[in-house]
Amino acid sequence: MTPHSITSIVIVGGGTAGWLSAAYLNRALGSSVRITVVESASVGRVGVGESTVPTMVSTLAFLGIDERAFMRRCNATFKAAIKYVNWATGGSGERVDEFYHPFFDRPELLAQPYGVMHFPFVGEGFSSADIWAAGGERREPRFDRVCSAIPAVSDALAFAPERLPGSQTLQYAYHIDASLFADMLAEVAIERGVERRIDHVLSVELDERGFVGSLVTKSGAKLTADLFIDCSGFRGLLINGALDEPFESDAKYLPCDAAVALPAASAPERDGIFPYTMATALSAGWSWRVPLFHRLGCGYVYSSDHLDASAAEQELRDLLGPAAGEDANHLRMRIGRCRRSWVNNCVAIGLSSCFLEPLESTAIFFVEYQLAQLVNMFPSRRFAPARLHRYNETINDMYDHLRDFIVMHYCTTSRGDTAFWRRIRDDMPIPDSLATTLEEYRVGVMPQDRLRFRLFRSRSYAAILSGMGVYPEYGPPILDHAPTAPGAALLADVAERTAALLQQLPTHYEYVRKLHE
Repeated sequence: MTPHSITSIVIVGGGTAGWLSAAYLNRALGSSVRITVVESASVGRVGVGESTVPTMVSTLAFLGIDERAFMRRCNATFKAAIKYVNWATGGSGERVDEFYHPFFDRPELLAQPYGVMHFPFVGEGFSSADIWAAGGERREPRFDRVCSAIPAVSDALAFAPERLPGSQTLQYAYHIDASLFADMLAEVAIERGVERRIDHVLSVELDERGFVGSLVTKSGAKLTADLFIDCSGFRGLLINGALDEPFESDAKYLPCDAAVALPAASAPERDGIFPYTMATALSAGWSWRVPLFHRLGCGYVYSSDHLDASAAEQELRDLLGPAAGEDANHLRMRIGRCRRSWVNNCVAIGLSSCFLEPLESTAIFFVEYQLAQLVNMFPSRRFAPARLHRYNETINDMYDHLRDFIVMHYCTTSRGDTAFWRRIRDDMPIPDSLATTLEEYRVGVMPQDRLRFRLFRSRSYAAILSGMGVYPEYGPPILDHAPTAPGAALLADVAERTAALLQQLPTHYEYVRKLHE
C-alpha cells in the first residue's frame, strides 16, 4: 500500500452486477480495500439474464464457490448450446428451420489431427470451420453437426460435464435463477467482509475536479469513497446522471427494445431437461426458454414499434400454453453503450455501462469481462488517464464484437412474413465492421482475431451463418495444398465421438437430479 492506493469502494446497486462486482473485487483485493454495496429496497431487479457462457465456470472457481453448492442454491442446470428455431425462413421451405450454436472444445485441440499443417507464428493454426469451408459441398450435414457432438447430445437430452474416455471435458455453462444467484453472491461477499447498506441514493455530489465526491442517501447518510462502481442498471445513476456521460444507442442496428418475462411450469421427471437455451423467432422478435431445475424461465424480446406489451404477452402465452405462469414482468431496454464506461473515479458495470439483447447470453458475461479488465487496469488515486483510456478502449472493442455477432443473426435472415422481419430483411443497416466480416467469410477468411480476446471465434460464426443458410464460396486456398484431405477425417472423428458420448452420457435430468439431492 502507498499513499496513492485505493482504500475504499462504494458500489451503487445490488442484483447480479452489484453483488458479483462486490464478491469479485473482494476476492481480488482482499481486506486492503473496504467495499460497501448500497442497495435500494425500492428498486427491483431486472433478472432477465438466466443463461451464461463457459467463462462462468472459471469465475466461480476464482470466487471460491463450490459448483455443487452453487447449482443447488440457484436451481441451476447445465448449458451446452443455444438452439435457434425459425430464424432463417420462419419455418417455411423444405429444410427444418433450426440449428445449434454449441460450445466448442479449445481450437488448438481440433486443428492438428487432420493432416493440416501448423506454421510458425500463425498461432492456433486452422480450425474445423476452415476445414469445413474447404470441403466443397457444405449444406448437409450442417456445420453445427459436422464440427460438434453437442447437437446430437442435446437432441437426446443427455449431458454431463465429466471427462470421458478418449476426449476432453465438454465445455459447458449454466442456466441459473439470476435472483437466487445474486442472493448467493451477496451472502458470500458479506461473509468475507463486504458491507451491505439498504438505502436509496437521492443525489450525487461532485468535487471540484468533477469526480464523484459523495452520495447523499434517503437515510441522511453521506457516503464517500476513492472509487465508485455504478451498478444502477438502465438508470445509469452515476455515469449518465451525475457525470453526464453520453449513452450511444444502437437501436438502428437492433430494434428490439422491450421484453416480457414469464415463469413456466416444467415436468422434468416426464419430459427431461434440455441442456441448451432455446431461442425461437416470433412475429416481432424472439422468445427465450431457459430450463431451470424446478421451472422454465421464459420471455419474449420484441420491437415496441411492431407490437404492444399486451400483444407481446399474449403471443408468449400462446407459445407456452397452459404451462405459462400468472405474473408477467414487462421491461423496456436501452440497446447500446456509454461512450466511456470509466469516467474519473466512477466505473459503470453491467446495464449501466451497456446492454445487448440476451440472444447469446452475454449480459452476465459482460459483467465478468468488465470486472476482469478493471482488476487488470485497477487504479490508484492518481486515476491516470492512460489507464482509463485503455480500459474504455478494451470494453468498447468487446462490446462492438458482441453487437456485430448478434446483428449477424438478424441481417442474414430471409424471413419476410411480418412487418418486423421485412424491416429487418430489407431496411436495417449493419455496422461496417460486420459487413467486412461477412465479406471475409464469403471468401473463406474465417473470423479469427489472434491479437485480442474474442468470446466468439470462427466456429461460432460458421455455426450461426450456416444455420442461417449463408455459406462461404470456398475455404482457405492453402488447405488445397495440405498433405492429406482433412474433411473425411473430421467427419469420421466427430461421428465416432458423438456415438461414444450418446452411449456413455446419462440424461441431463438424471445427472442434475443427483446434484440437487
